[in-house]
Amino acid sequence: MAGESDPRRLLDRLVGACAAILVGAIALWGAVEILKAIWPWLCLLAFVIVGGFGAWLGIRRWRGW
Repeated sequence: MAGESDPRRLLDRLVGACAAILVGAIALWGAVEILKAIWPWLCLLAFVIVGGFGAWLGIRRWRGW
């Protein structure tokens, strides 16, 4: 228990926590920027997949499968 009151250890833990938060914030910012860059292509891909699946279901239903 005596080691927990050491100010240097507390400072090290605080600096480590701040560094972890900073790295996490940078990673989150990078992920958002990547998503912003590819968002139109993701929407187009989703539209093609949903449209193709809908067309497949429609054709299947109209042909009586």
